[in-house]
Amino acid sequence: MFVVAASGVAAKASTATSVRSQSTFCRLATSYSKTKFSPVGNTLPPGTLKSDFTKLKAEEPTLVSLAPTSIKVDLQKVLGFDNLYIGEIAKVGYVPAKVPVSFDVILGRDAVALIPASAAVISYEDKACGLKLPIP
Repeated sequence: MFVVAASGVAAKASTATSVRSQSTFCRLATSYSKTKFSPVGNTLPPGTLKSDFTKLKAEEPTLVSLAPTSIKVDLQKVLGFDNLYIGEIAKVGYVPAKVPVSFDVILGRDAVALIPASAAVISYEDKACGLKLPIP
């Protein structure tokens, strides 16, 4: 009986996670996580990047508004950082390889301070949405 009860609890927990992973927040977080920001090895055509980034920017207010208070500030920091990079990519026609090395150096330096916020957001998205993203 204990095995049946324990498996029932696991099934309920799994169902709850599944329901949460279908939430609007999780759907948007999943979409956002699939966008490639890296200038290294990014071979997406400029039109695709522009389209993806335009879509993400439009969804950003909804993503932030739906974020739980426990990660909202961290999420805003991460999105602000991403927006700096997206803005720089836009300046060079959405060709990441054309982003000046000096900007990448500054961005890399600033990314170190962002690690705790990024880790908090990723941990939440992993638990609530089932995303399996690497923590920086």
